[in-house]
Amino acid sequence: MLWVGVRYRGIALPDIMTLMQAWLNGRGYRFNVFEYVISGSATLIRLRFEREVEAAKFAEEFAGVGGLPRRLNGQSKSDHAKWRQP
Repeated sequence: MLWVGVRYRGIALPDIMTLMQAWLNGRGYRFNVFEYVISGSATLIRLRFEREVEAAKFAEEFAGVGGLPRRLNGQSKSDHAKWRQP
């Protein structure tokens, strides 16, 4: 099993989770464990995958430039998003 950790600053956890959920669901990727830590304006998210290719693709997509996911582009979505793993 492979862990992927991603750090964000100044982005609400529900916003990050919404993006990750859509991306994972769109590819049929599944993770085993989801963890997060919030400290001030910083958030650390860790997911554990069984398949190396899924972990690598997820890390590539959400590492982004400056710690921001490429698709967020500084925009905020709903603060009421819920994480759902189908």
